[in-house]
Amino acid sequence: MEKPLPPYVADQVLGEGAWGKVYKIHDQRAEDFALKVLKPEALSRGPSLETEVRVLARLSHPNLVRILEYLPRVEGLKGVAESGPGLLMEFVDGPSVVERRGADAPEDLLPYFVQALRGLDYLHARRLLHGDLKPGNLKLHKKKQLKVLDFGLAGREAPSGGAVQGTMDYMAPEAMSGRRGAASDLFALAAVFYEWLTGSLPFPRAELAQRFAEPPRPAAELRPATPAFFSAILKRMLEIDPARRFSSAAAVLRAVGLHQPKLLAARAEGEGAETRIPFVGREDLLAAWDQALRAWEAGEGKAPLWILRGPAGVGRSRCLEEMQWQAALREWRVLSWVPGESLEALPAAAGAEPGRTLILLKELHDLPAEEGTALENFFASLAARAPQAATALEFNPDRASTGLLRRLEALRERRPCREIELRPLNAEESAQFLQEQLWEQPLPAVFTAAAYEAT
Repeated sequence: MEKPLPPYVADQVLGEGAWGKVYKIHDQRAEDFALKVLKPEALSRGPSLETEVRVLARLSHPNLVRILEYLPRVEGLKGVAESGPGLLMEFVDGPSVVERRGADAPEDLLPYFVQALRGLDYLHARRLLHGDLKPGNLKLHKKKQLKVLDFGLAGREAPSGGAVQGTMDYMAPEAMSGRRGAASDLFALAAVFYEWLTGSLPFPRAELAQRFAEPPRPAAELRPATPAFFSAILKRMLEIDPARRFSSAAAVLRAVGLHQPKLLAARAEGEGAETRIPFVGREDLLAAWDQALRAWEAGEGKAPLWILRGPAGVGRSRCLEEMQWQAALREWRVLSWVPGESLEALPAAAGAEPGRTLILLKELHDLPAEEGTALENFFASLAARAPQAATALEFNPDRASTGLLRRLEALRERRPCREIELRPLNAEESAQFLQEQLWEQPLPAVFTAAAYEAT
């Protein structure tokens, strides 16, 4: 039975976007909220819509507008003509960037730029995209706080093509053909800040075939007070080829920090530092993991079992960390094991509460040989006591005992699993990794080639 909608009253229409119309509403305590009544385009996702919204509602970051609740049915609400599912959200009282174009000093924009990047970094770290960054989706709240609105329903990366989503003036070239990723969000953010700085779009409206024929004029030319490094960062974010942009918001933040370390030092409570190593060359793995989790949630097949193998330094632990995020966003419990702890207790812990669980087995190569039977008992017990538990494990085959390798081979024969051999980064990915660290000067090919050979 659906929960009845509390007695809200609509005060005004705040705007209308690709996914729905947004109203400012208040409740009986005169507390203000924003309500988005979703359009049929959003509803075409079917049952997955509510799951996706519940994922978004678990996000919490000071520079992202908080989604409070998914409402299965909005109907008969005073002042609201539409009916259908809705999103109840935090109300942000303040102007949008639409009202500030060309009106603020360049140095006043830098703190807002950092805040927007932090919000994107938080989203991208969880393999989520915004998909429609534009001036109307950035609002300036009290105490000079920027809030990013209307994120997430554009979904996840679509490297090989999907539905075209976004606002044309700010869309990256690849997004116009349905291909989108973190670099597409960075392009759109740079277009918004370029216009905020200069009052002009970086790629003025023109015939689509000609729009990206010429690079934009540097922001510092149009607004001489713009710091040279800020202009250079925007220029790189607006590169036509996504491979030539920064590949992550964290990389842009590090670039800002080289020139304005105090800006990065000031952060809201609970925010993490931008110290993660760039995650390069594993995008296909994470997309496949996300697809496997979605399929299992839809009732297809058994609980996923993934085995990651590779030499030291190849990124096994980092992959598990990224995979863990995907489970945590779905409100799964996550249980971790490292050598020295008991494997026997895990199945009981996984089955003790309803719902899905992800079990991570780390550095399995360090499992003592005499405890090999414990691994067999773990998987036998897991199937019986916790069928709703997925498992991901990693090990270094160069350090694994012959007994462990035999047991893993027997495990593969008994149940379906996905085994992935993590390869080192190739020359192109290594060059991308290095360029993110030393972004201001294009690295000579001979340098990146030498670094690749040496490592």
